[in-house]
Amino acid sequence: MFKFLLIFILAISSAPTYAKPSIYQDAGASSDSIRYFTLQQKASIDGGSFWLETYIWFDFNAFKPIDTPETPYLITVNTQTSDWIFIQQGQSLVLILDDKEELKLFTGGSERSSRISSIGNLRESANYWISFSQLIRIGKAKSIRFKLIGDNQMITGSWDGALLENAIYFATNAPTLIGDLTNTPIKLGVKYTLVTKEIAQVLKMPSTQGVFITSIDQGSYAEKFGLQPGDVILQFSANDITQIEDLPYQLQHAQYGTQIPILIWRNGKTSLILAKF
Repeated sequence: MFKFLLIFILAISSAPTYAKPSIYQDAGASSDSIRYFTLQQKASIDGGSFWLETYIWFDFNAFKPIDTPETPYLITVNTQTSDWIFIQQGQSLVLILDDKEELKLFTGGSERSSRISSIGNLRESANYWISFSQLIRIGKAKSIRFKLIGDNQMITGSWDGALLENAIYFATNAPTLIGDLTNTPIKLGVKYTLVTKEIAQVLKMPSTQGVFITSIDQGSYAEKFGLQPGDVILQFSANDITQIEDLPYQLQHAQYGTQIPILIWRNGKTSLILAKF
């Protein structure tokens, strides 16, 4: 029956050549299915003006893509020296998809679209600083898809003689990675594809609901719970799985130490697995 089934692989967006810290990992175990966040500061001189470009990279393949075909996985914020992005100690950066599936950046407890703050002119030979920590008003968002990007490795440095403690240091023109996940989502350890009409017919399912498991990772929670290739996950934590993004989304919001019901289709009937992560 597997001739009708294709393994679904979550492709990552085109990315810089340097390493990628993870902020979100979905149900699949492959490194190709890791969500990631990077921030690159780049300085350039154009007609005597000094510019900084901030790149935020992430993979939206498990979610609805933003309607920007040219750069669907890239947000670019261009700021002149007098308006460059500077985030005070004690602030944070969060990526959020609201109910309209629009990407928004939240920093320091308030929503910003591009300009975050201004701290005066930056000399060409200067270094620059950014720091992140906790977001205060995250509860204001209606539908959080990407959670807090965790505290960064902080070091002490100076800006024009003023000491800035707990800040991240960037050398001019140096690509810099920011962000580590502090709240690690549960990783089930399965690869899967959405149930199609062909899959439903082969498995004698009454509908196309759910995701079809194509493989199980050795030593994973999925193996521990007795899930098998060929199973269809219909519900996770009493929530229907109808779209490819539903399972990663439910895993992102699941909590360790809790018992979660997983409804599956196996051998022509439904079965219930009580999973404790």
